[in-house]
Amino acid sequence: RFEATQQDIKESVTASDLLTML
Repeated sequence: RFEATQQDIKESVTASDLLTML
């Protein structure tokens, strides 16, 4: 389900990922 995937992505997100986004 999209919602489940979105939640998993949120949990998977890490400080490094956030920095990469920036």
